[in-house]
Amino acid sequence: MKCQKCGAELNDAAKFCGVCGTPVMNVQPNQTAANLPQPNSGYLQQPQPDQPKKKKKTKAIVISVIAVILIAAIVTGLILFFNRDTVSAAELEEAKKQFVPPAEAFEIDTSLDDPSNEQIKFTFDGESRIASCAYEVNGKAYEVNYGYDDLSEILTLETTFKKHVIKTEKIEYSRITEPDVFRPVDGYYVRLPEKYIHSSGDSAEPEAQKETQRFGIGRVIPSDHTEATSAPETQAATTGGQHEPQAIPEIPEDLESFVNRYGLYCAKDYDCRHAVENDQNILSYIVNLHSCVEMMSGNNLYPGEGVTTSFSPDEAVKSCPWDSHGTGAWTFDRQEVEWICTNIFHLPESAIDTFYQKAYDEQKMWRDDDYYYILGLGKGDPMALTGINRFQTDGVYYHVDYTVYEMNAQDMTQKGKEIASHYMVLEKKSIDGKEYWTMLYHSDDVPYVFEPFDING
Repeated sequence: MKCQKCGAELNDAAKFCGVCGTPVMNVQPNQTAANLPQPNSGYLQQPQPDQPKKKKKTKAIVISVIAVILIAAIVTGLILFFNRDTVSAAELEEAKKQFVPPAEAFEIDTSLDDPSNEQIKFTFDGESRIASCAYEVNGKAYEVNYGYDDLSEILTLETTFKKHVIKTEKIEYSRITEPDVFRPVDGYYVRLPEKYIHSSGDSAEPEAQKETQRFGIGRVIPSDHTEATSAPETQAATTGGQHEPQAIPEIPEDLESFVNRYGLYCAKDYDCRHAVENDQNILSYIVNLHSCVEMMSGNNLYPGEGVTTSFSPDEAVKSCPWDSHGTGAWTFDRQEVEWICTNIFHLPESAIDTFYQKAYDEQKMWRDDDYYYILGLGKGDPMALTGINRFQTDGVYYHVDYTVYEMNAQDMTQKGKEIASHYMVLEKKSIDGKEYWTMLYHSDDVPYVFEPFDING
């Protein structure tokens, strides 16, 4: 064996060259001199770590990519969740066209307490009545929600598509004749407990129900309404000395005008017997109403109504005791306004000054010897219609149950969506040789059965 550096002959067991001192490396059978490590090749240096920094960098990149993917998935999921019920106008219109009522779309086993199956799913309320019905037809998922008005005995069905109402139907309880069974009515499955089913021979039926039949939306009218041939306007039925309201077959035209004029804009509550102590400022109401009356048809109900009413942007404002900010003012004949308050709404003359002072302190109106004034256009809104549901009299007082509707956008003479129902008690008075409807009482609380009105109550 020779030294790789100086070529001196070496003993096979030598570890260093005896001539130059170079360490001796044993050559393996598969090694040659060409591929042996050279002295300056760094072979004797300590081995270096396997690039840990590069590994850490690669790991960080992988983690970042996974995090981005997870965040994107979460954001996409949230977007889909919050927009799951979003529907375009075209899609909604298509859902309306393709809608088929559940009873026309699927048959069910009516002998079961819960006939839900793979095609249609029912839920129920605490009285085992149907609460909702979900199904899919024509590739679209619909849900029908059931609403029960037990007082009016009306079932309202709202069909929704992606939580948007596309159809509303009403079914009277009286059309459901069999208790505790599923039956199709107008294309919808219905079921009512026995206590809501009234048959003609049911002796347990409430007296009020025996004497009445359903009329309109949630209204009751005496059963002799359609059979009466003459109006008992002057003949009062008495029970125990009290006047009882009786039906009148036809609604007088001037009454409809009164309801449209004063019922439409009336404050929610008015009682001429307690107007002052209850702070029901009918004076302020009448003055504010007149600006609407002026903008309406001009069909005046009372002497001079609307004739002396005018909007003045200059003259009247000059007398305003407050800063008018350049707006105009409505002027109303003082004698006319006070005539309506005392004659039509039975307000004591002494209460007029009380109500005026209160409205003046609130900067709602002012007056002089000839006129009442308000700034701007008043508070009324004539864009509505009324419909009388019930009309009864005891020969002295007249009871009216009516509903206020939005005007139909396509036809202003047609009723639109129902806004609210009200109840009023009227009296027919003769003043200066002419008869007028006058209001005694007005309320949002519509009674199921009209009770005798006590003017001293």
